[in-house]
Amino acid sequence: MMNARATKRRRRKPPQAYSHVSSEEERYLMQAIRNSKLDTSRNRGELVVDPAPTFYPTVEEFQGNPIDFIEKIRPIAQQYGICKIVPPKGWNPPFCVDMDSQKKFQTKHQLLHRLQEGISFGDGEDYNARDYQNLASRQAKAYKDEHYPDHDFCVKHASSLNDENGDPSAETSKKLMTPDNLERDYWNIVETHARQHSVEYGNDVDRSEEH
Repeated sequence: MMNARATKRRRRKPPQAYSHVSSEEERYLMQAIRNSKLDTSRNRGELVVDPAPTFYPTVEEFQGNPIDFIEKIRPIAQQYGICKIVPPKGWNPPFCVDMDSQKKFQTKHQLLHRLQEGISFGDGEDYNARDYQNLASRQAKAYKDEHYPDHDFCVKHASSLNDENGDPSAETSKKLMTPDNLERDYWNIVETHARQHSVEYGNDVDRSEEH
């Protein structure tokens, strides 16, 4: 018997196949996918990539809706596929998420260790903002306990573990669950498939309705 919740859930459209792709382009694409599955270690060689543009909007340009500024720089940024926007000094946007709202959004069950395989992922659960925050907090604690078990000890005893400048030593830094270490972990999982890890990724949130 079909679950009542599942019948009401708005299903996402399945990914559409690429159109107007030549046989040669398709052959290169399939070869790239096969190569990505064979990677077992990260490439430490130097890769030269042209720097993406960085924008420094003024307070006046960033007031109101920052999306207006993004639309303004789109013709330049889209040539690179990515850009960096440095908000003006002192810009402190208010927290705009209604954590008490019961409205829900969809997630995707994303397998980080298979991101390079070009496969689509199934649906995760639906969450409101508060439930998703609680989920993220539980998973963050579980990840810290498993991969950074000495984090709390290092933070508590930082005064005795840090160097003369007050900075963590190289050895201590490896034991802290910092953004830099988490980014390293992420790319190790994605590129080397060193371990399996999945998340319920709150991507592609539909803003056509009030959330």
